[in-house]
Amino acid sequence: MNKPDEPVGRDDSDDVQDHESPVADNAVAEEVSDTVVAEDEQRLVVPSSRGPVDVGVTPGMQIASAWAWRFLVIVAAVVVIGYGMQYLSEVVIPVTVGVLLTALLVPVTNALQRARVPRGPAAGITVIGTIALVAGLLTLVGTQIATQFDSLSTQVGEGVQ
Repeated sequence: MNKPDEPVGRDDSDDVQDHESPVADNAVAEEVSDTVVAEDEQRLVVPSSRGPVDVGVTPGMQIASAWAWRFLVIVAAVVVIGYGMQYLSEVVIPVTVGVLLTALLVPVTNALQRARVPRGPAAGITVIGTIALVAGLLTLVGTQIATQFDSLSTQVGEGVQ
């Protein structure tokens, strides 16, 4: 077997044997011109880490086909994951939001723990503080909308006309 750093050579193995085809017309097959096959009927091979590789296909085509099947596998995996997430969206979206909120709030809990607050109460303070912050922001937005409702409704009416 050729090593990867050896130059391209010819395969001297007698792996290919002539057998008569039980299906094809063997008399016609013998009359076919052998302009495509080398005179000594040996096949060109290139060294590879996986053994000899037939060079009947150009190296560019081999690379393109390798990338193509990998791309198709990745696309198929993304499609399957997408359908799965669409099917389970009632579960996936809340879990994703929860994981993101947890990742955002862990530094607050760690800071409270460094301030000598035990881990459990630090987590509780963080959750209650987050709920209070969100409620305060919603109250602020609600108050702004309520105080400017007349001007907003006038602007919406003008925008529709």
